[in-house]
Amino acid sequence: MIKLVISNQRGGVAKTTTATTLARLWADRGRKVLLIDTDPQGSVGMSLGLKADKFLHHFVVYNHLFESCLVHATPNIDVLCSSRETIQAEASLMGVPAREMSFSLLFSKVDEPYDIVIIDVAPSITLMQTCAMVYAQSVLIPVSMDTLSLQGAGAFSAQANQLSAELTAIKTDASVLASSPSPGNLTKLTGAIATFKSTAQPLIREMQAVCP
Repeated sequence: MIKLVISNQRGGVAKTTTATTLARLWADRGRKVLLIDTDPQGSVGMSLGLKADKFLHHFVVYNHLFESCLVHATPNIDVLCSSRETIQAEASLMGVPAREMSFSLLFSKVDEPYDIVIIDVAPSITLMQTCAMVYAQSVLIPVSMDTLSLQGAGAFSAQANQLSAELTAIKTDASVLASSPSPGNLTKLTGAIATFKSTAQPLIREMQAVCP
């Protein structure tokens, strides 16, 4: 199974577009895709024109059946949409022991039918983002090839490395830690993808530095 977080600390870099495009690409190749939106803006659902009755917080906070919270966008794409109430879900996780492992515990029970899990996160450092990174263990950073976008990519890359180091050092309850398939390598940078064309050599070199 491929699990991938799509993130950049800078907004407006085609993050949601990247997530939905990858979902469609894999779905067209016959893969079963779960697309999760953890951004309170709910951009995934809006960009796909979906009308959800239930959202991420219904599953995370109120323990509604996972299937009842999904929107079947296509035969091969299921979407767990987000809304403003996702902020409430994040607040509820703050008091949970080993809260960084929350998504690993929740989604590992329901992700078996899927070949691909893609998580679109907000362009900021949040608990939801941390939970997504620990669960997915792989991160793809969209970069719009401008200075601020590259700075955001660098900041996110540094955060991923720091998170992996910190969680590796934490002595966590064995039953919780076991839910993470690879505790010694919790988060890795899969790569960076340019979402806008640029011929500016300094920017290209900077992007190569962020993701060699």
